Amino acid sequence: MRKGVKLFLPFNLAALMFFGLLAIFSATYGNRFSGLFYRQLFWDALAFSVFLVVSRLSFRFWKAIATWLLLLSLLLLVIVLLLPPVSGSRRWIDFGVVSFQPSEVAKFVIILFLAKIYSESRKNFYIGVAITGLLAFLIYKEPDLGMTMMILGIWFFITFFSRRFDKWILIVLIVGLVILPLLLFFGLEEYQMNRILSFMNPEKYASSSAYNTVQAIRAIGSGGFTGKGLLLGVMNRYGYVPEDHTDFIFSVIGEELGFVGTLTLLMLYSLLMLNIW
Repeated sequence: MRKGVKLFLPFNLAALMFFGLLAIFSATYGNRFSGLFYRQLFWDALAFSVFLVVSRLSFRFWKAIATWLLLLSLLLLVIVLLLPPVSGSRRWIDFGVVSFQPSEVAKFVIILFLAKIYSESRKNFYIGVAITGLLAFLIYKEPDLGMTMMILGIWFFITFFSRRFDKWILIVLIVGLVILPLLLFFGLEEYQMNRILSFMNPEKYASSSAYNTVQAIRAIGSGGFTGKGLLLGVMNRYGYVPEDHTDFIFSVIGEELGFVGTLTLLMLYSLLMLNIW
C-alpha cells in the first residue's frame, strides 16, 4: 500500500463511522432503540482499534493463517446448521453474552484465502471455485440468499481483478446464468421470491413487501438539496420508515442531510475503494 494512501485511510474510515453515528443517533433519538447509538459507538471504537493493530501486520502473517481461518469458518458454518432454527433460519451462534453470524466471518476469510491461493499459482483458480462454492452452499442452507450472493460477488471481483480467470470465468458465468432462473423458480422460499419481485418493481408492492423501500425513497427525495437538518426529518421522527435504524438507515441521511450529505457519503465510500485498490 502506498504510504500516502496508508496515512489517509484511517481518516477515511473515521469519517464514515462519524456519518454512521450521526444517522443512528437521529434514527433512534427518543425512542425504544436509543441504546443502539451507544452500542454502535462501542463497536466503532473497538473496530477502529482493531483496524489500527491489524493494519500493522504483514501480508505474510495473514497468508500463513488463511487456511486455518478457512477451516474454522467452515466448522462454524456447519455448527450453525445443526442449531435449532430461530424465526425460520439458522444464522446466529449465541453465547449468551454475545452472538454472531458465522457467515460474517466467512466474508472476511474468503477474501484472505483467495488472496493467498491466487498469489501462489494460476492453477489455484479451481480451488477458489470449489471453496467459494462450498461456503456459498452452506450459507444458502441457513438460508441467507443475500449473504450467498455477496460471497459469490467477492469471488467474482477478486478473481477478475487478480487476472486468474482466463476463459474459465466466462464458463462459470454462462453456467450461472443458466442455473439462476432454475434457482429462482424452484429453489427459493416464498419470502425470498417476494423480496426479488419487490426489488424489481417496488411501486407494485408498495403496500406490502416493498413498503419500507418505497417509504425510504420518499424520505430521501424529501430531503432536497441540503436536507431538513439533524433530528428534523419528519418521516424519520414520526416512524414513516419503520426500519430506518437498520436496513434503511440511508434514508435518514437523505432526508436530514439532503443531496449534499448523501453525495459526501458516497464520495467517502469512493475514496475508500480508491484507497484499498
